[in-house]
Amino acid sequence: MYNEKLTRENALLLFRCYDIIVDGSDNFPTRYLTNDAAVLAKKPLVYGAIFKFDGQVSVFNYQDSATYRCLYPSLPKPEDAPNCSQIGVLGILPRIIGSLQANETIKIICGIRTVLTNKLLIYNALTMHQIVLNFEKDFRNNVLVIEQDYDFFCGVAIKKEVSMNIRNIT
Repeated sequence: MYNEKLTRENALLLFRCYDIIVDGSDNFPTRYLTNDAAVLAKKPLVYGAIFKFDGQVSVFNYQDSATYRCLYPSLPKPEDAPNCSQIGVLGILPRIIGSLQANETIKIICGIRTVLTNKLLIYNALTMHQIVLNFEKDFRNNVLVIEQDYDFFCGVAIKKEVSMNIRNIT
């Protein structure tokens, strides 16, 4: 366990220590950073997100599958994406989505072929409905910018100068 914030400076070093990255972050800068570092470290990323009554689960970058940037190539505007502390979330939802993420992680470890790659499971705790959407790897979105300021990139912070080192992943 680490008692430090995940940053662009430490992400690759931390991710080298693990076989699978499980992301339960609650903000876009961390999600994009986690995705980019997982791709560069060649690690599968088990993604989970929650919003009010809805949750999402997917597995990215597993056996050359799509990445978070394939599913979400462009950012929402900050005013269109309030965080959980601003809008609230159903209390049981993190446990449900976390359990689904744990299930996907176990399937990866066991080599079970039904992993949620190139699929997005959307669960609604209010209606108890779930759907699975298919999506494809988008090679146009394989540009990763691990050295960028993710808060600035996601519209959370304002910065006068931006220096970026872009790496293309094929």
